[in-house]
Amino acid sequence: MIALNFNLRKKVEFFLYFNLVFLYVFSPYLILSGIVINIPFLIIFFLCFKNLCRFKNNYFNFDEIGLLLVYLIPFMYFITIGIFFQNFDFVVLIEFVLAVLSFFAVRELVFIFKERFGNNCKLFLMVLFLVGVFHALIMLSTFFSEVVRNIVYSFVYINEVGVEFLELNYRSPGLTTAGGDGLSFIQASAFVIGVYLFLHQSKTMTISSYLLYIISFGVLVLSVMLSGRTGFIIIIIGLMLVLIYSGNRIHIINKKFTLRALSLLVFAIFFLVLTFFILSQSEYSKLFFRVFEIILNFSSSGTLSSTSTTDLSSMFFLPELESHLLFGNGNYGRDPGLPFLSSDIGYVRVIFGGGLVGGFLAFSLLCFYCLYSFIKSSVHAEKFATLFLCLSIIVMNIKVLHYFPSSLGIKFLFLIALFINTKVKVKYV
Repeated sequence: MIALNFNLRKKVEFFLYFNLVFLYVFSPYLILSGIVINIPFLIIFFLCFKNLCRFKNNYFNFDEIGLLLVYLIPFMYFITIGIFFQNFDFVVLIEFVLAVLSFFAVRELVFIFKERFGNNCKLFLMVLFLVGVFHALIMLSTFFSEVVRNIVYSFVYINEVGVEFLELNYRSPGLTTAGGDGLSFIQASAFVIGVYLFLHQSKTMTISSYLLYIISFGVLVLSVMLSGRTGFIIIIIGLMLVLIYSGNRIHIINKKFTLRALSLLVFAIFFLVLTFFILSQSEYSKLFFRVFEIILNFSSSGTLSSTSTTDLSSMFFLPELESHLLFGNGNYGRDPGLPFLSSDIGYVRVIFGGGLVGGFLAFSLLCFYCLYSFIKSSVHAEKFATLFLCLSIIVMNIKVLHYFPSSLGIKFLFLIALFINTKVKVKYV
């Protein structure tokens, strides 16, 4: 792997930076003396404050401000609609504040990286890949080891849903409060990024590097199984994009690339078959039936269906009033003080809150900024990561809302977008 080629000083810097990014993405809520402490907010606030201290020497450029405006413009609309209809959704207000803080926090993470490692996008993607792998290890250890589970969750907060998932041997929330589709999305994204790095490694890899990649892929796939099947859709999208987008650069489709792709395919088939038979004969029957439900249903009834697809079909509905359909009513369905919206679908929730106007404004601006970043960049890895995350977020919102800055996948998008658009004077590399 790329980071293994560093001298001792660089390895220490890389290790410290990896921990900082991990805390930004996955920092948990801690329980101390019965009090829940919001560590994610503290981490973001610290990074934000540190970046604002740079303001005298590092001014903003238009490309950076664009990402902030992508969120501020829709949020101003959302808040205005909420005030007009007297449905003030405080969840949206919190996300509005978080969008601003996250912008500066991620900007600081980009500054720290580029000052120490330069504009090495593949190394930056390696950090994101390793963040996913490390969290996958935490997910697996807390799920399969009761001792580790009791130790970790004695000080890491998880809600009632997360507790129920663990008790039923159904899912693993890791360091998140409950896990689920959002967690499966980011674990799947880390897997796809890892596959891209594996296939596009320019140097000949050693056997140890091969093994590290293969083990990491196995751990990440298991973490997707332990979080949500939505992640497999993201993996399919990502792998197709890796092949299609690499096909546009014919010169990289060489013997080395082909052998790595074939070895990955053989591993994937072997791993899935092995997992199928091991889980089917284990005590984790609920996990087995959830992960392989579609395959089991197809073999027994010949239909590609699952409980999730059935539930999802019941969640597609729109506001009855024309004014609410066009402009929304300010309620996104998750504020305790407002009526609950019985749909998880991202587009449905945004339409109820901000209408077709607000939904178009939010997602079109986000896609436009991703397209702008894609066109602006001349680095293949940057282009791939931007395109992959943008497409995945569009698909993800068919299942659950994945737009606000607290969403795990959006954190990855912020990191990639600002890596492309933030200019930093490199001190040393």
